[in-house]
Formats: sequence, C-alpha cells, structure tokens
Amino acid sequence: MSRFFLVLPVALALLSGCSSPDTPEERADIIASIVNQARSEHDVPGASVAVVQNGEVAQQLNYGVADRTTERPVTDSTIFQLASTTKIFAGTAVMMLVEEGALALNDSVHTHLPSLPDAWRGVTVRQAMSHTSGLPSLIDPKTGDRLGGSTMEEAWTAVQQKPLRDTSTTIWRYNQTGFEIMRRIIEQVTGQSWEAFAREKIFAPTGMQSTFFLGEPVPDSSRLATPYRNGDEAFDFAEAYEDFIPTGTGLFSTTEDLARFATALSAGGLLAAETRAQMWTSVPFEKTTIDAIEGYGIGWTVGAQDGHRRVWHSGGGKAAFMHYPDDDLTVILLTNRAGFDVFTPTTEIAALYL
Repeated sequence: MSRFFLVLPVALALLSGCSSPDTPEERADIIASIVNQARSEHDVPGASVAVVQNGEVAQQLNYGVADRTTERPVTDSTIFQLASTTKIFAGTAVMMLVEEGALALNDSVHTHLPSLPDAWRGVTVRQAMSHTSGLPSLIDPKTGDRLGGSTMEEAWTAVQQKPLRDTSTTIWRYNQTGFEIMRRIIEQVTGQSWEAFAREKIFAPTGMQSTFFLGEPVPDSSRLATPYRNGDEAFDFAEAYEDFIPTGTGLFSTTEDLARFATALSAGGLLAAETRAQMWTSVPFEKTTIDAIEGYGIGWTVGAQDGHRRVWHSGGGKAAFMHYPDDDLTVILLTNRAGFDVFTPTTEIAALYL
C-alpha cells in the first residue's frame, strides 16, 4: 500500500466509505500533504505542481524555496531543470516529422545518416527513440563520463568504433546514443539545429516563453531554481550536465510552461490523435534493465495506473510529467532536489483525479 493511503486523513476517510475529495480546496490540501511529506523525507528545498484536466489548469501549487541562501520562494514561474523529461519533447518532435512525411519510424537511421557504421544499418528510428536499438553507449558506464575524451564529437567518434550490444532488439536498455542520433537526424532533415526546431515548432506555438536549453541565455536568472544534492550542496548546472545530450537531458522549464504544452498536446495543437497514438504505443521487448519500465514508445514511458493508461517521463530524480490520455489529465511535479523518488508523489497526486 502506498504512503498516500497511509498518512493522509482525507484518504483514510475515502477508504472508510466517505465521499471522495472533489473540490479544488480539498484536493489542494491533500496535494500539500503529499508534496510536503516528500519534501520532509528527502530534504527537498522547493517544489512546483501543476494539474491540467480537460484542457484547464486545475491546480497550480508551489512549496518551499527556489534557493536556500536567499530563501527566494518557488512560484508558478520558477525555472527548473527537466533532465531526462526532455525526451518527451524529442519524441514529440520526431512524430511531427513523421506526420509531415519527412521520416518514418521504420526508416533505418542509415537512411538519414549514411556515414554511420555499417553495423548500425539495421537500427530504425523507432528503436533509437525507444531504447531498444542495442546501440553502444556514448557514456562510459564505469565513470559516467563521455567516451573518448571531453567533447561530444570525441565521444561520437569513439562510440562508432564499438559494436552493437545486442542485435535482437528484445532488451530495453536505457541508452542516450539513440537520442544523439535522432538529434543529428532532426537537424539533417530540417536544416535547423534541434534547439531552433524545438523553439519554432513546439515552444513558440504553445507560448512556452520560459523554456530553454542548457547553454542558451536564461530568460530571467532571478527565476532559476538552485539545484541541490547531498544536503545543502548546491551545484552548477553547466558543470553537472556538461555531458548532456540536448534531445535527452537539456531542457529547463516551469510548471506553467509545461501546463501549456500539456494543453496543446491534448487538444491536437501539436500532433493529430493518430500520431499521438503511435507515439504512445510501446515497442515490444522481453527484458528490461529497469524494473519500473512497463513499456516505452517514442520518447515516452508507457504504462498504466489503476487501470488508467499513463504515458510519462521523469528526469534526474527531480522532475516528472505524467499524462493520462483517456482521462485528459496531466500531473507535473518539478523540484530542485536531485536524485529522490519523484515518481511516487506524482503518482499519488494523479490518484486524486482518476
């Protein structure tokens, strides 16, 4: 049984047969209990929550501080690092190009990047975007650093000298190399940088004015949340994420902007319903290296919660975006504490609306 049902008075009342909490005020109180307990257990300085339901922002709630030194509070516009939650934007971008006919999920990556090793010729766009390609890793698993040296180009050269890990595509293995390949394919197909394409096709149309990539100018540095790890140890994003892959880990955003993205995605403003269905269909695999993974589509984790279809991604143990397509519900939780269990509180918040 989850912590949610053990500690919250209103939830206990639910189990005893009382009516469910269905007013915004009641739900806000429970969300505060969920988030503040997670903050207490994991020493999370600050958190921001957005719940989007039926095309409207049902809750926009903030807790704690964006910076412990200045005690600057978290607000709707506080900017957090998304880490691997970035992958849902890469998935959306790839499906935009599929919808336009610029590429196909069954295309070999060689079709668009013919200079890739011949051994990689059998890898498809679908496999590269779903961690089922068997590609070698750009990141050295022993050190956590890039292969081959200090630059991405050196790592890119080094990884192409390595054989495929697996050619059966029956193993789901988290791998950033496929997302670097897709960055290069997006740039080859569109003639734009990945960052420029995302701004033009996703951020600008949805009004995501506070969303940007690592290395780009910060819209307003006074709104940037300070990230923490190991107690009160603040760390520098540029140093901590120098090995980042822009399609896989590079974004910063706010719950306000992510709510705009959720609304546009659900309304068909970015992708048609049929295209979204393709994006959220899991590729087949028999084994996974992460037990929590039930399925994986095109840049999105695929599964269910209490019988409700769920597509989602988390990042860095500090950010989560969970979408329930059949319920027109999205729950977003962003924090400035790296490496804690962000999945559980996000799931518990969603349970209030399912």
